[in-house]
Amino acid sequence: MSDVVVYGRANCVQCTATGRKLQAVGVDYAYRDVSDPAAAREAQQVAERLGVRQLPLVVAGDQEWAGYRPDRIARLSPPEVGAASREWSPAPTRTMSLEVG
Repeated sequence: MSDVVVYGRANCVQCTATGRKLQAVGVDYAYRDVSDPAAAREAQQVAERLGVRQLPLVVAGDQEWAGYRPDRIARLSPPEVGAASREWSPAPTRTMSLEVG
């Protein structure tokens, strides 16, 4: 069972984009099509809590939102292995001189 659930429907552009973005950032999720009555009831409860009437509805642990939100999805991305031990440093710069003769 995944901690992230996406409620959507077929031919929903935002639902498809949400699923693709989740896959791109490496987040496992469960997709629930609202054409299924049980999924529709669950989605209705989420929609009522949020006060919205749009898809997709995303439940990620204690976070919930509606619509395609790449900013929220990016925050769900699993950390890169060893990322905490790395320090950022600027790329080396090159200097070039041009002689005009």
